[in-house]
Amino acid sequence: IDARDFDDAICLMIDPKSKHWQLGVHIADVAHFAPPGSSLDREARKRGTSVYLPQHVIPMFPEIVSNGLASLQQGKIRYVKSAIMDLTPTGQKADVRFANAVIKTRRRFTYEEVSAVIAQEEGRTPDMTPPAIDDDVREMLLRMRDLAMILHKRRLKRGSLELMMPEIQLEYDDQGKVSGAHFRKHDISHTIVEEFMLAANEAVAEHLDRK
Repeated sequence: IDARDFDDAICLMIDPKSKHWQLGVHIADVAHFAPPGSSLDREARKRGTSVYLPQHVIPMFPEIVSNGLASLQQGKIRYVKSAIMDLTPTGQKADVRFANAVIKTRRRFTYEEVSAVIAQEEGRTPDMTPPAIDDDVREMLLRMRDLAMILHKRRLKRGSLELMMPEIQLEYDDQGKVSGAHFRKHDISHTIVEEFMLAANEAVAEHLDRK
């Protein structure tokens, strides 16, 4: 809910012939706006990274780029770096390709909204009222849940470490002062994003290793 930038997007289809998963992981192509040696590139190298503070962020790039032109906002056409993965029904990578691409984000979700949609579909009582969404988007979310669990089980079987370290979220009063804190909830919506990002990271690492 309190996300300050939107730098990744995911999509998932099933190939009707092979029944393989077609997973797309798209990362905002911020570098498109900062060619090597340009003023933006030189300034970004000095800053190194964006700095996130409680209720404030100091961006590495001007806000018109970081929160505007390069941000994967709903309904906007944006440049991305894409990893397109073909996965067998059991989650094994069959083919991977990478592309400079252009996407239009269909829907921006919060973790809480996705959790509510999935809970309702599974017959559980959601923590909040699920948002109104198109049927095809709901079906994609459920497919994402299914693939994420397949990938998660495969990863654990391979011996991956599972470090369940709680993350603290601060609470603020009307003056912006800290008034309390609570543990962030970690559920299936987080698992979906984590597993898909890990799959993309592994695909890139394997590609570079082969080179």
